[in-house]
Amino acid sequence: MDELETTDEAMSDLEHDGENGKAEVKYESFLPLEEAVSYFEAIVNGMRNGAITITRGDTELHLRPQESIELAVKASRKKNKERISFEIEWRMPAKSDLHISAE
Repeated sequence: MDELETTDEAMSDLEHDGENGKAEVKYESFLPLEEAVSYFEAIVNGMRNGAITITRGDTELHLRPQESIELAVKASRKKNKERISFEIEWRMPAKSDLHISAE
């Protein structure tokens, strides 16, 4: 499985709250195009396989893409700067504590 790994040279931030099941990795860096492409390829492969792992040091964030996703794409150009941003999100299936059985 492909993994996204952040580097120490890059500006990154990892927040984790195990009690609430919340975790966040933020990453921003200037890097060669091929390296960025490899990150996107890892995301695409992870979405196809149903699992994406983002690793920084000994910390791992595991994501499980669902069958239905929400996709937002924004592209812009301002003078000599171009930008495209993607946001992909999904909801995890609700866990039910209801059990029905026949005896």
